[in-house]
Amino acid sequence: MEEPVADELSDETVRGLHADAVRLTRSNLVSAVLVWLLTLGLTAFTAVSLKSFFTMAVLAAGAASVYLVAVAKTWAALQRVDPQHFVRRETETHQRLREERNAHRLRWIATTPVATRTLMIVIGVLTAMQFVVLGLDERPSLRAAALVKSAVQQGEYWRMLSAGFLHLGAVHALGNLIGLMLLGRLIEAYARPLFVP
Repeated sequence: MEEPVADELSDETVRGLHADAVRLTRSNLVSAVLVWLLTLGLTAFTAVSLKSFFTMAVLAAGAASVYLVAVAKTWAALQRVDPQHFVRRETETHQRLREERNAHRLRWIATTPVATRTLMIVIGVLTAMQFVVLGLDERPSLRAAALVKSAVQQGEYWRMLSAGFLHLGAVHALGNLIGLMLLGRLIEAYARPLFVP
């Protein structure tokens, strides 16, 4: 189903869409100001009483300031733009994003993540062996395979490789495998010609 472009909409509809966008952005601006004030108050409070959280509060205030400036710039730009131009630009942006999303889906479906699946199988087998041989308690695993500087200096160089496959429980292993599955598939879909054999 084709969406109407700005030229096909009535002037009243275009002005209404523009007014809605201005209202929504003004609402976002009010929210951004409130969040900014809240983070400034939090920063002042932590400076006085919770000094260990001061850096985090300053970072939050900085992020809120950046967001506030971005929303204010958007609101100011919307105030100046011609409604026809605004709707045309929004329609073009929406169409471009839809095309990019469809291209991403096609690339995602067309890619068979061979390297990712192989690595997942290797890590799964090694983790299963770790759990079978050393049990679910993490202490024997750490003693046997963790990257310990003094052990490597004494000649146990295999620890530099085994530490990357060491997991301290089934939840840890499962979380890493899910992350590998998602990120690995993306890497293979977009960087296959460059980095994946």
